[in-house]
Amino acid sequence: MKTIAEKNYKISSHGNKWNNLNVSIYYDLGGMNYFSGKVEKRGYYFSITPEELSRGFRSYTAYSGGKTLIKEVKRQTKKQDQTMAEMMNELIDRFVPDFCARKGIILEQ
Repeated sequence: MKTIAEKNYKISSHGNKWNNLNVSIYYDLGGMNYFSGKVEKRGYYFSITPEELSRGFRSYTAYSGGKTLIKEVKRQTKKQDQTMAEMMNELIDRFVPDFCARKGIILEQ
């Protein structure tokens, strides 16, 4: 897994210790995911993960975040990395508001 682009937002959430929302685009070789028992496709993924930042450590709860395949590819290239990084703001606008609403997260921008 190689991170292509990443952003972090301060958040507040009711009933959880989360205080950071990590949003990233990454490239994954795909293959068997032993946590879910499914075979994942090779390509670029968009990931949203609520975390607790405390004393320089990041902690998160398993299965609290989400990811989606943006683009399936045969191999990674610098040009595709650049194209995916340019899509970051569009993907944030598309996925983050709904994710926050479902999880009871408020962005503190």
